[in-house]
Amino acid sequence: MSEPCLKIEYTNYKGVRSWRTIRPIALYHGEHRPFYHGKRWLLRAWDVDRQAERVFDVHKIHGWDVPPPEPEDGAPEGGASVPW
Repeated sequence: MSEPCLKIEYTNYKGVRSWRTIRPIALYHGEHRPFYHGKRWLLRAWDVDRQAERVFDVHKIHGWDVPPPEPEDGAPEGGASVPW
């Protein structure tokens, strides 16, 4: 099974807005120089398209597309059943 990815709509430090496919690594509060000064929420992730680790400023993420969760082993397609 491959690691899950998600897509984010992001504006980079040059002001260019685009969709990026990423694998999140860590969410933290800190600094990311030389682009930003002062502490802020940052998302460290593997950028699948660029094949490199990147740091994304959370307040510059405008949208996301998260794939549905994979069913658990033995669960029917579409999710686990709940006996009522």
